[in-house]
Amino acid sequence: MTIHLRPPIALLLLGAIAAGTALAGAQAPELPDRVPLDMSVWYRRDYARCNGAGRVTKGGDSITIQADHSALKYWQAPTLIGPLPINERWGWIRRCDRPPGAFAAEVRKQDAQTLIRIADYPYITWRWRIEGTVDDSRTANSAGKILSAGDDFAAKIGFQMLPRDGDDLREIAYVWTRSIPEGTTLVQEAGALFWHFSFYRIVAESGDEHVGEWRTETRNLLEEYRRIWPDEEPGELMRVFLMTDGDNTGTIATATYADIVLHRTRPERLDTDR
Repeated sequence: MTIHLRPPIALLLLGAIAAGTALAGAQAPELPDRVPLDMSVWYRRDYARCNGAGRVTKGGDSITIQADHSALKYWQAPTLIGPLPINERWGWIRRCDRPPGAFAAEVRKQDAQTLIRIADYPYITWRWRIEGTVDDSRTANSAGKILSAGDDFAAKIGFQMLPRDGDDLREIAYVWTRSIPEGTTLVQEAGALFWHFSFYRIVAESGDEHVGEWRTETRNLLEEYRRIWPDEEPGELMRVFLMTDGDNTGTIATATYADIVLHRTRPERLDTDR
């Protein structure tokens, strides 16, 4: 598939792929056993042009998001050698907007050797802690389709990937719910005109029993990708995002995320104490 960019979009992406241009002809880095994410580098996306009520606190290895009747999301584009540099002067960053449509395809072209392939790093681990769950009585219907009236989660960590042979993003996110059982897969559908997209949410934690405690999660992202899209294989990981929101349910929600790591093999033992 050939991407033809209009000049403004091409210029827009220069800041995002500046480092990748120099790396494109370099030798591919040796694959480490694990890739920890830099928890200090995040870009804001809050659906209110940077005016969403709430705050974020960044620590050495954690980030705390408090959403006050708002929806706050922070994201990064991880690579084998660290987060992809993004030019923070561009308009979509200053407006806390989503990346332009050609972002993923262009990053794949410029940074192919340093991007993280899901097949190489199928396992993900992370730690999170919430201050309270969000009412999920109206989150989804009986078919598992997410409803706009209840589309809020105290904690959500998402992974956006490209198919191995395609340029249309796939998204799987893990959420902490109040009463929806662990292991439930929910789907959020969005679209306009001829464009349609499905976002999948998997319940990784449920209930109030562990509110205020650090919880460690281990998931096989490759396995879950194949379960949701059985006719294709995943390619590169393009973005990781963290989101805490309470705009639809009128809730104040707080979550802290830490120690997000991608692994080549399943971790045998994890320390859950903090």
